[in-house]
Amino acid sequence: MESGSGLGANPDEAVVRYLGEWSIRMLLLAYSITPISRVFHSARLSRMRRAVGLTAFTYVLLHFISYVLLFVELDWQLFTEDLSERAYVIFGALAFICLSVMAVTSTRGWKKRLGMRWRILHRVFHPAIILAFLHYIWLTRDGFGVIFLYVSCFCILAAERGYRAIKTAR
Repeated sequence: MESGSGLGANPDEAVVRYLGEWSIRMLLLAYSITPISRVFHSARLSRMRRAVGLTAFTYVLLHFISYVLLFVELDWQLFTEDLSERAYVIFGALAFICLSVMAVTSTRGWKKRLGMRWRILHRVFHPAIILAFLHYIWLTRDGFGVIFLYVSCFCILAAERGYRAIKTAR
């Protein structure tokens, strides 16, 4: 019988990386709901957008918490040093802030309070996912094929949104 966690030589890094990878996947899934629901004329799918978005944020939050607990060990001075010295931490932190604002304001109450500004505020998802990709790319040492796949999917989805915006503006 083999012992061990199966997480390799550095289980802390494996946990943080695992949650980060699932964060990216869930963010892409959330980003894909609107274009897919439009293509298939599915209002039912469209109604799932908030739940999937909050699930994605949950993964992002768990990724951030695991980083803070396992890497910086709640040492806020070390965290601020990481922020000042490591670009990938800056990109990740900025993406986390953007997604936190979206998660907090995702309720019906906030939507009503913010009115038309709510839709504008929630466009912060676009830079947030780009920052998340930059965070992920900066950390990747090999195996860029997966990142290429994720970025390609994002570009296709963004192109559909851009095409739809141009078509609607005419």
